[in-house]
Amino acid sequence: MIDYFRRCARLERRIGNIYAQLARNTLHSPKLQSVWQQLAADEWDHAQAIEMASRLPHQDTFEEDVLSPAFLQQLEQRLDHVEQAFKQKNLAERQALELALELEGDFRQIHVTLAKSFKNAKLLEVFQRLGRDEDDHVATLENYLAAIGGQ
Repeated sequence: MIDYFRRCARLERRIGNIYAQLARNTLHSPKLQSVWQQLAADEWDHAQAIEMASRLPHQDTFEEDVLSPAFLQQLEQRLDHVEQAFKQKNLAERQALELALELEGDFRQIHVTLAKSFKNAKLLEVFQRLGRDEDDHVATLENYLAAIGGQ
């Protein structure tokens, strides 16, 4: 179980690092750079929240197969691909927003799925909050994309 939480926290840190890299992209407007900075901070906060949650009593409160290891591995591979794409070139705003929306959708799925599986009220609360944060991230990204004429 602890390894499962660590893996999820590591994924959150990775997406935070991707957003931090996007915040430094000078092709993006200062407003979008600010959005990326906030998303990076949020994802790093998510990693900390998951690490703290791993310290809560969780025996018999979670079935580890609720999220398949294959899904987590697929998400890790997608993050590898996104990181490589950013290293090779600076993505335009629209491309970066679209990639971020895909990633946020995956992370939202993780948080919602995990929240449904917890019997421990504190763990449930943590993952429900993370799911709500991902909903906010999706809304922010969709609104920005719509404002630049992307949807």
